[in-house]
Amino acid sequence: MSKEVTYKIGDIGIIDDVRELWGELNLVHIEKSLHFEEHYKSLSFQDRKHLLLKRAREGEVFVIIACDGEEKIGHCVASVDEDLGVIESLFVRKEYRKENIGGALIEQALAWLKSKNPRFINLRVAIGNEEVFSFYSKYGFMPRATELQIKM
Repeated sequence: MSKEVTYKIGDIGIIDDVRELWGELNLVHIEKSLHFEEHYKSLSFQDRKHLLLKRAREGEVFVIIACDGEEKIGHCVASVDEDLGVIESLFVRKEYRKENIGGALIEQALAWLKSKNPRFINLRVAIGNEEVFSFYSKYGFMPRATELQIKM
C-alpha cells in the first residue's frame, strides 16, 4: 500500500472500471448472506451494468473509483432520478479499510447527489452486513424499513 490514493470521477462511461471491485463486493454478500447466498451467486456484473445503464437513461449516474497508484481499491456508484438519489454500491478492499477511503468516496457521491436536489437519498444494506450501519449513520443514513422476501 503506497497510501497515495487518487480518485477517478466519471459517469456511466467508466462503469466497466469497477467490474473487479463489484465482484469482490458480491463475494462479501455471498459470504455474509443468511438466506440468499444463491441469489448473490447468480448475479453477474453484466446484469448490474445493464441496470445501471437503464438508470443512466432515466436519470444520471455518478462513479468514483479510489486508486492506490494503478490499483483500483474502492468505488462508489450513485444514481439520481427525479426525487430519488441512490447510493447503488460502495466497496473498499479490506486492507484499505479504516483509512477513510470509504468516507471520501461516499462524501463525494453525496455531494454530487445533493447537487441534484433529490427529495430522498437511499441505499440498501444486505442482511448479514448490518455492521456497516454505524458507518452509514455517520453520513445521516438511518434504517427506515426491513424488506422481507421469499426465495422461489
